[in-house]
Amino acid sequence: MTLLKIKNLSLTIQDKSILKSINLEINNGEIYGLLGESGSGKSMTAAAITQLLPQFSKLGGEVNLNNNNFIGKTDSEMCKIRGNQI
Repeated sequence: MTLLKIKNLSLTIQDKSILKSINLEINNGEIYGLLGESGSGKSMTAAAITQLLPQFSKLGGEVNLNNNNFIGKTDSEMCKIRGNQI
């Protein structure tokens, strides 16, 4: 069963492209490591998943946790998810 599925995740901050077409899938019970060089986007990927992003950020794609897409959720909705599920 898929726990977290990210499909075509993109992030721009003040019209600068930060992440392009990130895709990954983590199944229930799996441990996943995200590796890369400094500046490759590891931290920004985590920030995009939790939507803890700087002002003027724009997200695209899908971030599904238990088949619930986070993209477009309000900050108050995300606070409940971050506190209880992530």
